Amino acid sequence: MLRVWIGLICGVATWVAAQEFQLHEIVAGLAQPVDIASARDGSGRLFVVEQAGRVRVIVGTNLLATAFLDITGQTLFSGEQGLLGLAFHPGYRTNGHFFVYVTNANGSSNVVWRYTATPPSTNVVNPASGVEIIRIAHPVEANHNGGGIQFGPDGYLYFAPGAGGGACDLNNNSQALGTLLGKMVRIDVDSAVPYAVPPDNPFAGVAGARPEIWATGLRNPFRFSFDRDTGDLFIADVGQDAQEEVNYQPAGSPGGQNYGWKCMEGVLSNTCATTCATAAMTRPIITYDHVAPGPCWSITGGYRYRGSRIPPLAGRYFFADYCSSRIWAATEAAGVWTVGTPLDFADFGISTFGEDECGELYVAHRGNGRIYQIVAKDSDADGLPDWFEQLYPGEPGDDLDGDGFTHRQEFLAGTHPLNALSALRITAITASNLTFTTSAGRQYIVETRPDIATGQWQPHTNIVCAAAGETTVSIETAGFYRVRLQR
Repeated sequence: MLRVWIGLICGVATWVAAQEFQLHEIVAGLAQPVDIASARDGSGRLFVVEQAGRVRVIVGTNLLATAFLDITGQTLFSGEQGLLGLAFHPGYRTNGHFFVYVTNANGSSNVVWRYTATPPSTNVVNPASGVEIIRIAHPVEANHNGGGIQFGPDGYLYFAPGAGGGACDLNNNSQALGTLLGKMVRIDVDSAVPYAVPPDNPFAGVAGARPEIWATGLRNPFRFSFDRDTGDLFIADVGQDAQEEVNYQPAGSPGGQNYGWKCMEGVLSNTCATTCATAAMTRPIITYDHVAPGPCWSITGGYRYRGSRIPPLAGRYFFADYCSSRIWAATEAAGVWTVGTPLDFADFGISTFGEDECGELYVAHRGNGRIYQIVAKDSDADGLPDWFEQLYPGEPGDDLDGDGFTHRQEFLAGTHPLNALSALRITAITASNLTFTTSAGRQYIVETRPDIATGQWQPHTNIVCAAAGETTVSIETAGFYRVRLQR
């Protein structure tokens, strides 16, 4: 392993041994999944994009049979073309708006559409609600379509068309300011229909430049993400013959970065026999070389981990390679990125990462149609991850604090195994409120029934991504109430 990857130590990031995670299958039965998104609407749902033109819904560990959105009739599904990206409006909970990035039916363009879920809680959307936002001509080659689409912390919509395909960007799209190909694009979808240009976009008012451009010099940025805590932007850009790369833009940046293609590939210059002034170009924070054994190389960008279930991985940036299905987690300290030993997946096809409402991370396998959650490594497969056992030695069935909950139950609930007072319990109830203890990032359901002896428990309130401490919910009717940990 070290011999194979020695070429990756190239001054941008350090590669070391430290694998602390594994994958846990959530659902199967999808067809070519290529994106995962959360509406962050309090429902806890995950939405999965199928490349042929459908968006599917996962509730818990159940894949709903009916598609959330089906636009297969207006989508060209071929090779790198298709329905490629999904982003929910920050106000989705009330307006029901979401946006997709898709190749149109004849393959001549990639289009951003807005659809509306009515009501936002529905699991089936009318395709006739679609409104075209922007169309990017892609008439020559079928590849390098990009596909990433996200709302930034500033409320603007970002998306990343690829450079247009072909070897070495023959039309120099990535460096040309008159086209959106090979760029990061930033638009305002709230101030006008179909959109407005944010006044602080770096090329707004520049003669000959598309004012929607936020950054230049990208080849095929299929996946990018924002750090939900800091707002930093990570752009994974697929290389050509030499290097894959992760580019970085700190929160608060005025934009305008040039990430180098086709003048640079990763940290290498002139791989396309192009002479450019590269001194002002922004270098990537992570690269890896195209080295044996292949068969190909194609980076899949992920997210910085901001969940609560794997404390040792806090702040790690996850990314993968589609061809090798290796998954890495990178750590930053004083501007230097260190990349751990990869998790080697069984076969070809890690197509995307996704982040749920709580910041937990998922990956999709395009080849086998499965979605996996990234979880902490459990070397002895006893249900307790390695980091937890190192902090709190004991067997899964032990009750170290005598509160009636086993070691494994405490881990699953996120409670402290040495503090009986941390156990899930109702702490107060009045005629109008119910208060109970919660652990960070867990999901709870409050249920009610009018009579304890007859009838069934009915859902009253769902709490998704609870905060650590206590949570209070309103109760409107007399009856019996209970709180259950869902996940």
